[in-house]
Amino acid sequence: MREAPHLKQGYMFSTKGRGIAGWLSRNLILPRSPRHHFGLVCDFVDWERDGKGDYIVRESIGSKGVAEGRLFADYIDRGYDIEVYEVVGATELEGRMACTELSSMGRRKYDYALWLKIALGVITCWLRQIRRLELPGAVWFWEIPYTRDVPLICTEAAAEGWRRAGKPIIPEGVCPLPASFEQARREEVLNVVAKYNHGYGR
Repeated sequence: MREAPHLKQGYMFSTKGRGIAGWLSRNLILPRSPRHHFGLVCDFVDWERDGKGDYIVRESIGSKGVAEGRLFADYIDRGYDIEVYEVVGATELEGRMACTELSSMGRRKYDYALWLKIALGVITCWLRQIRRLELPGAVWFWEIPYTRDVPLICTEAAAEGWRRAGKPIIPEGVCPLPASFEQARREEVLNVVAKYNHGYGR
């Protein structure tokens, strides 16, 4: 039986945090976020999953860089905790443009170096806290230095698609991290429209 498509092109999805990056998001970067991996929901293909259909997703993953996958087959059916967001006020055309713009970056590699820069940025913020005679603690996402370059981590890829579509989610010069998207949600730039396996995923 076909599952009627209801997610739109350009919607964003996220998985729950895991590993070191997830721990950083939950503990060291403000606002704290339990989310970890982000990508864009694109076309619906109705013949997959025995006719139930699936959504093509575009994302940046460690082993490949910018790549395509499936929302249900790769994530939801495998038990991942998934949230899906709309970009508030975005048109259908802008959603299609975000997906298309991200596909044009399909040969970009994963930005492993950015994780080192983020770690160094956190340490720099701690040193500032110590100079102010404070104990080192969590740092705000906007305090972490950031310069956009060619390789992309997952959050960069999701944000870059929308930036190129003319509707940026993250302010220019701000590092796109799970905390950045959490702030966008709090400011109602993003709105949660669907949850799958919520509270039970990996």
